[in-house]
Amino acid sequence: MKANARFRIVLLVVLVTVFFTSAGVAGTGVKVMTYNVDEGTDFAAIIAVLTNPNATAADFQTALAATIAEVESSHPEVRMPLIAQEIAAAQPGLVGLQEVAIWTSPTIPINNGTLDFLQLILAGLGQSYTPVVMQTEFQIDLTAQFGVSFKDQDVILVRTDLANAITGSNSSHYHHLFQVPASQFLPAFSITRGWVSADVTLNGTEFSFITTHLEDGTNKTSPLFALVQAEQEIELVSGPASTRLPVIIAGDFNTVANNPFNLTFLTYSFMLANGFIDAWSRTHPFQIFGGATCCQEDLTILQSELTQRLDQVFVRNHVSVVPFGTQVVGNHVDFSIYGDSWPSDHAAVKSALQIGSLP
Repeated sequence: MKANARFRIVLLVVLVTVFFTSAGVAGTGVKVMTYNVDEGTDFAAIIAVLTNPNATAADFQTALAATIAEVESSHPEVRMPLIAQEIAAAQPGLVGLQEVAIWTSPTIPINNGTLDFLQLILAGLGQSYTPVVMQTEFQIDLTAQFGVSFKDQDVILVRTDLANAITGSNSSHYHHLFQVPASQFLPAFSITRGWVSADVTLNGTEFSFITTHLEDGTNKTSPLFALVQAEQEIELVSGPASTRLPVIIAGDFNTVANNPFNLTFLTYSFMLANGFIDAWSRTHPFQIFGGATCCQEDLTILQSELTQRLDQVFVRNHVSVVPFGTQVVGNHVDFSIYGDSWPSDHAAVKSALQIGSLP
């Protein structure tokens, strides 16, 4: 056989191998979303009382009533259907939700004094999404004294037509938590935070989807907030994200990713240093200070107050980001039959990804 013929045969074999190898790693497409739905308060009134040595029991009760009033004035019964609309419009396969609160109080005029954010969202989504894993994080139960309770949850929703792709789930709280000292009104407690994950096998491709809500490192009350946040992220990377499988983490990291001068940018950089790709910055490489997702303090005005990019989608281990596939959504007033409002004080991030293909 002539050398040229042998070369052509070898070249043909190489091309066929490359073609089928490329087809094998072309991957499975999946869309994901992260959404902090806003529990309705920052607890400022209660914190002010807890940190005031001269506060009285009457002051605490007044602060508690003001907090419930703040939650009600954020109109979760309006906002949660708007969030459902944003999810339905984006059609992600998997959604990570944070601050999915349950409030109970005798002053809440609907649902027997209960505001269950998850049920309000699911009602807006109909049968199109179902929760596959949820975990209670920070909670306060003052039912015995005042009839008031609060529960914060992290939740993963899956689109119903993909429910059979979920092969398992897991969750855990972080060991490093911000400790709130005892006061005359409350015993010492921790601000509990953690993560939840779903194991997914889609079109024969296995991957892990995680959502989390790290401690608020932007809180200037104490530098310990930023330290605890950094420690939690180390736990996240060395724990559930430490897998050879393709992994997606979509959550509220509370890291100001669009400001290199913010202290929490170090925590954001830790993710990049450990091989994670930030889906938004990969899609928008020249918008260094863009992509803001927080924080809309006034949910009723037209103008945006979003300045910080706290919510991110990170990927690692043969997950690629689809060009132009990552966008900020929910960053505007929604006009609807439910009422006109921003859906949350956070905007959401949706991202189209390819699992199994080389980044």
